[in-house]
Amino acid sequence: MSLAELLIGMATFSFVLLALLTLLDGAVQTAPREQERANAIREGQAGLHVMTRELRGANKVWTPGKTQIYVNIGDDKHVLYDCDVVHPEDPALRQCLRWEAAVGSELPLDQDGEVVVARRLPGDVFSYEPNLISPTYVKARIQVPQAGEQAGGYLANLVLDDGFYLRNTDVG
Repeated sequence: MSLAELLIGMATFSFVLLALLTLLDGAVQTAPREQERANAIREGQAGLHVMTRELRGANKVWTPGKTQIYVNIGDDKHVLYDCDVVHPEDPALRQCLRWEAAVGSELPLDQDGEVVVARRLPGDVFSYEPNLISPTYVKARIQVPQAGEQAGGYLANLVLDDGFYLRNTDVG
């Protein structure tokens, strides 16, 4: 190899290496943001699934509301889901909490509830069909910030929705 060929080869290799390092740097910077987005989506989906799965078994709806629902599940327990609890670290966000007690006893509302959805945006969660008085179908809808807990994350929000028929309300 001549000196000219060697210099041209080194210059070409340095450009290729610089391009690869630029791509790698971009991937390293976006990885935490993508990971936080995935966590926020997974936590919202899991919480909504847990809530709707349990509420499918309700045999009596005591107080249907836009951000909370209070039901009997089976013959032995009653459950309250309240999705309008202010997030302790970010007052702009809300949490969905769950309280449970045996039928005939009071809900332990003076104690902290179980966190079902940790971070959601304010707004209605539950809607009822055909009406609020005698619902047969309940839609549950939450908006989750895709940024999660990371500052500088995604600005868009993700809407997660689910629904369930109150199949057991005629047996209670």
